[in-house]
Amino acid sequence: MENNQKVTGIAVGFVFYFAYVLLFSVIGNYIAKVCFSTHLIWISNLAMQWLIIGSVPLFITFGMYLFKSCEKWEIIGLFTGFVGWLVFLTVIFLVNVQTDDYGIYPVLAGFLVMIGFYYLFKKSGVCK
Repeated sequence: MENNQKVTGIAVGFVFYFAYVLLFSVIGNYIAKVCFSTHLIWISNLAMQWLIIGSVPLFITFGMYLFKSCEKWEIIGLFTGFVGWLVFLTVIFLVNVQTDDYGIYPVLAGFLVMIGFYYLFKKSGVCK
């Protein structure tokens, strides 16, 4: 029975994720056109990439949490890593660091940060 709950939670998480991406794309492009007379630049901005790609584990874990397949600290650990890496990428963007040659490595590093916070919260028992 628990496996069915996990699978259902993962499926619900993906549905939430795709709704988020659709909403983010539509609203983001509308705001960019109205305010800046341009389209959002998805590929060249690492923070924008992270908002789309990095949120996958959050939505999957949240879907599993809805079906009681994971605990609250798992979501908090992943969310802390997600926000921490987003802040780091935003600072890099604002300081105007050249990031064109890094490819997928910043996203992979962000996932490592999320995993690190996940295990940090797991070991410390902060949110139990």
